[in-house]
Amino acid sequence: MNVLVLEMLNASEQKGNRVLILRPLYIVIVSLLLFVCISVSLRSNILISIDQWLINYIQQYESNPLTLAMKTITFIGSIPFFTILVIAVVPVLIIFKHRAQVMVVIVAVSGSAFLNHMLKLIFERSRPSIHSISVEAGYSFPSGHSMNAFVFYGIVSLFIMDIYKESYCEI
Repeated sequence: MNVLVLEMLNASEQKGNRVLILRPLYIVIVSLLLFVCISVSLRSNILISIDQWLINYIQQYESNPLTLAMKTITFIGSIPFFTILVIAVVPVLIIFKHRAQVMVVIVAVSGSAFLNHMLKLIFERSRPSIHSISVEAGYSFPSGHSMNAFVFYGIVSLFIMDIYKESYCEI
């Protein structure tokens, strides 16, 4: 079937479409492999040691400006922030007649939240007991903030690449 699709594309589009499809696919595969490696090592003493070292290292630099910066970064991956972004992006996509992308955004963002919740129930990794600046409920792995950010910003990046695919493929 893949051969059939490629034959239907003309020669100038083939390279561009392969680039647009393969690069994100490679990123997804590498990300998935990293996730599997981290998942397998969750219960190991090595990961616990790395966690503790990293916590101690970061906390020695704790300051009000750094705390504010980290809280800002955390907010950029939060559910309230993504709710606002989705509410802002969906009408723009509708106005510019990108209705299929509206469904992609809604399914991807809600699917990401559901998948994150299910993975947290599977791994059941408790949050570290450290001097914390903010208190979060639930399990710590995988990070909902990171997953939300990766999915939303990744999809927006793919949309932008699709819009500018001619100039992107030239680069």
